[in-house]
Amino acid sequence: MRFSNPTKEGKPMIRPRRWGIFDRDISTFNQLRDYQWIGNYQKCISLKAEIADLEEMQRKTRSAPLKNSELLNSAKKWFEEYQEHRISMIQAAILNSSHSGSNPFLDLSRTGKLNLLNIGSRDFFGFIRLEEIQSAISRLDDSASLSQKDREKALQHTEKRLAGLKKQLEDLFPKNSQFRMAGAKDSDVRGEFISIWIEVQKQCDAPCGPTGVDLKYSSEAEQRAYKELQIDSFINKNSKFKPYDQYEKKEIEL
Repeated sequence: MRFSNPTKEGKPMIRPRRWGIFDRDISTFNQLRDYQWIGNYQKCISLKAEIADLEEMQRKTRSAPLKNSELLNSAKKWFEEYQEHRISMIQAAILNSSHSGSNPFLDLSRTGKLNLLNIGSRDFFGFIRLEEIQSAISRLDDSASLSQKDREKALQHTEKRLAGLKKQLEDLFPKNSQFRMAGAKDSDVRGEFISIWIEVQKQCDAPCGPTGVDLKYSSEAEQRAYKELQIDSFINKNSKFKPYDQYEKKEIEL
């Protein structure tokens, strides 16, 4: 694959780089330079940004704490399970002691462990009172919390909105799109093309096309695309390199 490249005294002025998929498929590169895809591409970018925002909102909604009143109801149930577990451990320790004749609570005071029947020595965790749980919950900041009902309602709304946006994106950028990069999920060759153009422009002190030729030699469509894509934002006024200012008779390989 050969592309024109700004030169000075016979040497390339733009840092040589690999052109990725365009190195193997010049027809795709040439096809992109009709620039009829820009409007569609910009809509895709906008949709992807909106989808990303909604997915972040969805994540935050899922992780938002429940209202304190609902947390307390759940905590009471958990506390009952906790108490039952402690009681079952004490029962197993007493049954074990009835066989061994040892004092299970003496072992507990020395080691923090209980010897359980048919199980063996186990750490015995400290006791928590329900009043402590209630006090802990009452001190939680309730301002950013949601009720379970409100959480489910918000998630349903977000899911519906996401489905609609993803359908729009699929219509604009279907799986069989000519602009999908082979072997890369959701990769868009148009984005690769733009990034190359930006990289080339960053190395020139005046407007240039994607191959480094002075923009005045570009087609009207390419000059419009230059403005629409805001490539001019990347002009490097301090660069010592200038765009190539005439058509090359002999192309220089990058």
